[in-house]
Amino acid sequence: MKDINAFLYGKAVARKMQAIEHALKALEDKHQSYFAGQRSRYAAEGEIKAATLSEFVQPQWVNLQPSLWVDPTLPPSIAAECVAYFNAAIS
Repeated sequence: MKDINAFLYGKAVARKMQAIEHALKALEDKHQSYFAGQRSRYAAEGEIKAATLSEFVQPQWVNLQPSLWVDPTLPPSIAAECVAYFNAAIS
Protein backbone atom coordinates (compact mmCIF):
# COMPACT_ATOMS: atom_id res chain seq x y z
CA MET A 1 0.00 0.00 0.00
CA LYS A 2 1.58 3.26 -1.12
CA ASP A 3 -0.39 5.89 0.77
CA ILE A 4 -2.08 4.98 4.01
CA ASN A 5 -3.81 8.37 4.20
CA ALA A 6 -5.51 7.80 0.85
CA PHE A 7 -6.68 4.42 2.07
CA LEU A 8 -7.94 5.74 5.42
CA TYR A 9 -9.35 9.14 4.44
CA GLY A 10 -9.75 9.16 0.67
CA LYS A 11 -7.63 10.65 -2.07
CA ALA A 12 -8.93 14.23 -1.73
CA VAL A 13 -8.09 14.45 1.98
CA ALA A 14 -4.75 12.70 1.45
CA ARG A 15 -3.82 15.29 -1.20
CA LYS A 16 -4.64 18.10 1.24
CA MET A 17 -2.59 16.43 3.97
CA GLN A 18 0.36 16.14 1.63
CA ALA A 19 -0.04 19.73 0.41
CA ILE A 20 -0.08 21.00 4.00
CA GLU A 21 3.02 18.97 4.84
CA HIS A 22 4.90 20.34 1.82
CA ALA A 23 3.77 23.93 2.47
CA LEU A 24 4.85 23.88 6.10
CA LYS A 25 8.18 22.27 5.18
CA ALA A 26 8.80 25.08 2.68
CA LEU A 27 8.00 27.63 5.37
CA GLU A 28 10.33 25.93 7.85
CA ASP A 29 13.10 26.01 5.22
CA LYS A 30 12.41 29.70 4.57
CA HIS A 31 12.81 30.54 8.26
CA GLN A 32 15.60 28.08 8.96
CA SER A 33 17.74 30.72 10.68
CA TYR A 34 14.95 31.49 13.19
CA PHE A 35 14.42 27.84 14.10
CA ALA A 36 18.16 27.15 14.25
CA GLY A 37 18.44 29.92 16.84
CA GLN A 38 15.71 28.45 19.04
CA ARG A 39 16.36 25.56 21.40
CA SER A 40 13.97 22.68 20.91
CA ARG A 41 11.54 22.24 23.77
CA TYR A 42 12.09 18.51 23.32
CA ALA A 43 15.85 18.60 23.74
CA ALA A 44 17.21 16.69 26.70
CA GLU A 45 18.90 18.67 29.45
CA GLY A 46 22.26 19.83 28.16
CA GLU A 47 21.48 18.80 24.59
CA ILE A 48 21.78 21.43 21.88
CA LYS A 49 19.00 20.80 19.42
CA ALA A 50 17.33 23.33 17.15
CA ALA A 51 13.59 23.84 17.26
CA THR A 52 11.37 22.83 14.35
CA LEU A 53 8.22 24.38 12.97
CA SER A 54 6.24 21.35 14.13
CA GLU A 55 6.88 22.45 17.72
CA PHE A 56 4.89 25.62 17.00
CA VAL A 57 2.14 24.55 14.59
CA GLN A 58 -0.04 21.47 14.31
CA PRO A 59 -2.46 20.70 11.50
CA GLN A 60 -5.57 19.09 12.95
CA TRP A 61 -8.34 17.15 11.27
CA VAL A 62 -11.85 16.95 12.69
CA ASN A 63 -14.43 15.15 10.58
CA LEU A 64 -11.99 15.39 7.67
CA GLN A 65 -11.95 19.20 7.96
CA PRO A 66 -8.50 20.75 8.43
CA SER A 67 -7.56 23.45 10.91
CA LEU A 68 -4.22 24.77 12.09
CA TRP A 69 -3.17 25.30 15.71
CA VAL A 70 -0.43 27.94 16.08
CA ASP A 71 1.53 28.35 19.30
CA PRO A 72 1.25 31.98 20.50
CA THR A 73 5.01 32.07 21.19
CA LEU A 74 5.74 31.88 17.45
CA PRO A 75 6.61 35.35 16.11
CA PRO A 76 3.49 36.95 14.59
CA SER A 77 5.03 37.36 11.14
CA ILE A 78 5.90 33.66 10.89
CA ALA A 79 2.51 32.69 12.39
CA ALA A 80 0.75 34.77 9.73
CA GLU A 81 2.79 33.06 7.01
CA CYS A 82 1.87 29.66 8.47
CA VAL A 83 -1.82 30.49 8.22
CA ALA A 84 -1.40 31.83 4.68
CA TYR A 85 0.58 28.75 3.53
CA PHE A 86 -1.97 26.47 5.23
CA ASN A 87 -4.93 28.21 3.58
CA ALA A 88 -3.22 28.06 0.19
CA ALA A 89 -2.51 24.35 0.65
CA ILE A 90 -6.11 23.45 1.45
CA SER A 91 -7.75 25.55 -1.25
